[in-house]
Amino acid sequence: MTKVYQRKCDHCGESYTGYGKHFCGSTCFYQNRFPNPQRPTQKQHCKNCGKYYEGKNRQFCSLDCYKGFRTGRFWQKVEIKSLVDCWTWLGASRGGYGLVWGEGKTHKTAHRVAWELVYGKIPVGMFVLHKCDNPACVNPSHLFTGSPQDNMDDMVAKGRSRRGEGHPQAILTEVQIRKMRKQRHAGVSLKELAVRFGTSYGNICNVVYKKSWRHLL
Repeated sequence: MTKVYQRKCDHCGESYTGYGKHFCGSTCFYQNRFPNPQRPTQKQHCKNCGKYYEGKNRQFCSLDCYKGFRTGRFWQKVEIKSLVDCWTWLGASRGGYGLVWGEGKTHKTAHRVAWELVYGKIPVGMFVLHKCDNPACVNPSHLFTGSPQDNMDDMVAKGRSRRGEGHPQAILTEVQIRKMRKQRHAGVSLKELAVRFGTSYGNICNVVYKKSWRHLL
């Protein structure tokens, strides 16, 4: 039979009754075996303002200095011209849009960061759009906020939407779509249209009832 001990925990010093011979629980056991030593406080040189400070942070004396340093680094990667010209992002990019790495492994688009640096926090659910239609531009005067619908409308107005025959998954042409709707109006069944045009019944329904190809009259 296992003996029950009445003793003090080697880590926290509390009395306990149990089978363990040294610790009152798993928390004390792991804290004792794998301690987390505190980084010593020492006098250091702030990377942003240049002042000496005492603290555990290795680079900056305050959060404001950290943000100021990040802001300065951001604009160093921008080709700044006059207010009316585009300010081109010179750093990393994807799909034409500049990328700024944030905390950890996350990243933001450069034009959104530029907006936040100048105008403040972006409202929840809002997009930052370009007046100049240049994805690499981070000139704050060329940016404006809009809803998801505003973003779609802006994309269509500037001819950047991939719809109709320009969509990579399109299997029909505009000529076929017009013929299909004309034949349906003449009384041809949906199943017959699917056979004639070599596509699925569901696709025919979407075209005829204008759930797809809605930009064609």
